[in-house]
Amino acid sequence: MPFIIIGARAFRVVYGFDRVTLWFDRAELPISEAELEAHCRELSFICGDMKFNPRWKSCISVYQPSPKFFRVLLAALATEIAVCINYVEIARDFVPVLAPRKGVVPPASHHSVADAQVAILHLRDWFLRSAIVGRQHQVVVYSHGDPFYYGRRYEKDGITKSANVFVVYGDKPSKQSGVRLSKSSRDEVPCLHIEWRANGAPVLADLGISCIQDLLSFDFPAFWSREVKLLRVPKQNTALGLLLPGRRNSSSRAYRKRTAALAPEGCNVIVLQNARIANQISASAFLKKLRRLSLQEWCAEVPAMPAKRHRP
Repeated sequence: MPFIIIGARAFRVVYGFDRVTLWFDRAELPISEAELEAHCRELSFICGDMKFNPRWKSCISVYQPSPKFFRVLLAALATEIAVCINYVEIARDFVPVLAPRKGVVPPASHHSVADAQVAILHLRDWFLRSAIVGRQHQVVVYSHGDPFYYGRRYEKDGITKSANVFVVYGDKPSKQSGVRLSKSSRDEVPCLHIEWRANGAPVLADLGISCIQDLLSFDFPAFWSREVKLLRVPKQNTALGLLLPGRRNSSSRAYRKRTAALAPEGCNVIVLQNARIANQISASAFLKKLRRLSLQEWCAEVPAMPAKRHRP
């Protein structure tokens, strides 16, 4: 798998589905769980009617499925069994490239797990500082030890999952099947994990997922480019504060304070999305002030990784 250079360090970008829930109009499926488990990280099968919709008799929740999982399932179902996809987690992981103990060392690779941990937190913070996410209209929240959540995880009843939730974290390893790490470091090397959680068949249809074939042909790079805008932002808080709404001709301290107000409660990480929500700035207004970047351009503009990094 090729790697890219971000902030003078090497990373692999891995796409996939973290979780998919599929419902069927039959209580029994013409394929065994064992045949499907060979192509995913974890699988659970539930026989029982969908709440409020008795047409759907059973469901499968699959974690980190490979493309072959969907091909095998599609072939088994043929055209006789109807399928309803009602929950999907779409993931993009930035995985550090570790220098091997022997052999050729890739350029800009990370020298140790600790080195990779520092780099991932730096990359996470820059992503939060420079990304605008569509379909989200709540302030980004953070709780120590938890991911950054764009959008409410649940509706007001506290039970129903929200239609669209965007999640960012950088303290866990990648679970995607495309990641290849040594056995000793697999559970230690964190990744920058970016995830879109979509709940409900109509919501998924709006994202281009209505059937198993859509999962097989899903264009991950196009999805992320469409839903998450990466912008060229100033590296200094004073310069960023100048671009935010507020009284002009203020002091440098006032501009820095304006930028600092974008950090969620409980941490000191600047989250650009909060400027859009708190100040009611449209995405198009940001695009007029801050140039939109492709993923490759954004990677090239991430500042060099620091020698040391403290958690928020």
